[in-house]
Amino acid sequence: MKNNPDKKFKNLLIAIAMLVILIIGGVGAYFTATDELTNKFTVGNVSIEIVEPEFLALTDSDGDGESDKSMAVAPNMQVKKDPYVENTSETNPAFVFLRVTVPKAEIYTADVEQGNLSEAAAVTQLFQLNDATNTDANKGLSWEGTDTFNKAYWYLVSSDSSNKDYNVYIYAYGTSVECTALEAGETTAKPLFNSVTFCNAVNASDFAEMNPEIKVEAFAIQATDLTSTDKTEPKAVWAILKAQNQADE
Repeated sequence: MKNNPDKKFKNLLIAIAMLVILIIGGVGAYFTATDELTNKFTVGNVSIEIVEPEFLALTDSDGDGESDKSMAVAPNMQVKKDPYVENTSETNPAFVFLRVTVPKAEIYTADVEQGNLSEAAAVTQLFQLNDATNTDANKGLSWEGTDTFNKAYWYLVSSDSSNKDYNVYIYAYGTSVECTALEAGETTAKPLFNSVTFCNAVNASDFAEMNPEIKVEAFAIQATDLTSTDKTEPKAVWAILKAQNQADE
């Protein structure tokens, strides 16, 4: 049988063409696979800050960082104090908590409206926390002694009155069911409370040297991947914070 040189040449061209297609196809698949396996991750942290815009707006004549009004309180006097929490992180959302420590003492109190003096001295919390609706405590009203706070945004996780000198309260930003995640760069929608009122102490001058203070501390933890079940309930999240030794009581 006679060989056909034209046919051999044609077969060679087909083979070369197939080889080129296979090589190009293989190179394309390789680059695609490599691109899909290249991932970039940003590792962030959680950082927070307490801000009190209305308190800071009060007059501070000596520039010590404390308002003149807060340094010279009188019985039943109300002072603006409005702690918000800002998530100053660049990327990570956070669950935030506030721990408020309020001093107390054994004192005689008076009912301003009735002009009555308490029959016996009693251990009394020296400051009352007020939400935005309680604005009349400095207008001669009797001492209520009941804390109010912005319950639509904050939840009371726990309270502890076992210490003789102060009461401690833990609040979570959120509801009784779940914490509200505070996104990076955001501030809580409302402060925990809007003002404080000094108690109706009969001998308020007794506290001149004591300088009673309200201590407000903020705590934060990442809002995702808390344990294998992704905890969000305030009491459970606070327990994790305590276990991390960030919120020793």
